[in-house]
Amino acid sequence: MMSKITILHLSDVHFKRKEKETTPTFRQDVAAKMIGTIKQHLDKYHVVPDVAAVTGDIAFSGKEYEYDEAKLFFKDLKAVLPSKTEFLAVPGNHDVERDKADPLFPLYETISTPDIEIT
Repeated sequence: MMSKITILHLSDVHFKRKEKETTPTFRQDVAAKMIGTIKQHLDKYHVVPDVAAVTGDIAFSGKEYEYDEAKLFFKDLKAVLPSKTEFLAVPGNHDVERDKADPLFPLYETISTPDIEIT
């Protein structure tokens, strides 16, 4: 008998906002509608995801304040998911704040230039 795993998969959500933005935005409205739709689906189909995977780009430019918005979204998402659901976050290339990236490990050069040796 095979085991069954249910996965809620969200990808490339790209939370983006301006640093000093204080008013509700279109993105926040979209996030609220996404949470509502997920809740409706879980309730309608009695689905209990084993894993909530968020893959790809969580932020747009890797700025700390973009993650503040992401944290609010994930808090709201956790509130509608069963407590047993595990979270798996896999960051993407937009999750690197380029002006703070370590020059000793330049991700872009490592990926695009395979002949670079990392010592």
